[in-house]
Amino acid sequence: MNLNNARYILTILEEGSLSAAARKLYISQPALSQTIRQVENSLGTPIFDRNVRKLKLTYAGQKYVETARQMLILEHNLRNEINEIQKENTGFLRFGIPKLQGPIILPAVLQKFKKKYPNVMLQIEEKGSSTLEEMIGRGDLDIALARTVKKHNSIAYHLVQKERMGLLAGKGNKIFEQYPNGTELDITDALDESFVYLKEGHSARTFQDKLISERKITLKKLIELDSFETAKQVALDCGAVMITPLSFIMMDAQALNKAHLYPLKGIENSQHTYIIYHKKLYLTQYMKYWIKLICEFYSKI
Repeated sequence: MNLNNARYILTILEEGSLSAAARKLYISQPALSQTIRQVENSLGTPIFDRNVRKLKLTYAGQKYVETARQMLILEHNLRNEINEIQKENTGFLRFGIPKLQGPIILPAVLQKFKKKYPNVMLQIEEKGSSTLEEMIGRGDLDIALARTVKKHNSIAYHLVQKERMGLLAGKGNKIFEQYPNGTELDITDALDESFVYLKEGHSARTFQDKLISERKITLKKLIELDSFETAKQVALDCGAVMITPLSFIMMDAQALNKAHLYPLKGIENSQHTYIIYHKKLYLTQYMKYWIKLICEFYSKI
């Protein structure tokens, strides 16, 4: 298998079109079409279904992509192992982190890492946890931090923090005045408050909708926002309440000075924060050190 061709085919699939893939790869579209023909000629069968408008793999194409991803992981592992055999502290680390945690965690660990491994290049991807998990499964990332549940047999999950859901209350509402910070509350204790909603697609919103449905309650909506940071600030400044993973606030010293946090009583949360990586990934010493730094950061929260 030509690994360069395999990279091109995977890029076409991920970008969804030849034109988008050509732009990303900085090559011409005819050259990319020629790559597809080369692969199909070597296999003796089409890998893309040309009878449908949307880009779709044939069954042979699916098997080719599965094998290509495995081969690229093996090549990546080989390069890392050879670097270690030669005792070269050089390499390339592709790390994924949720957008909310990036500004808090990266400044805390990056300087220590670069001091020990100055010649290791870091590529940081800031995405949602579900996207990061998919990228790990495809071999597009080496390591990621994700708030998720264990669900893929091909991925290793290293627990760094058990997550609790709770209420963030800004100064000026009843529960802020009535209950000491850190008190466990039932969601019904806050029914008179105005809530800042996150838009659908956020894990906190999914949790909130499930809680409302199970408890058969109604929450008064002040506003619905897509940005977690904006929603948090509105709750703090407008004396409102927001349902949130408590760890998201525990890492924000400014928010802690202005808010009260109330763990939700009797609520089991299935999503926790994990370091994740593909089980077939060869973990270099610098990868292990990066994981160690992330775990040390969470141990201090």
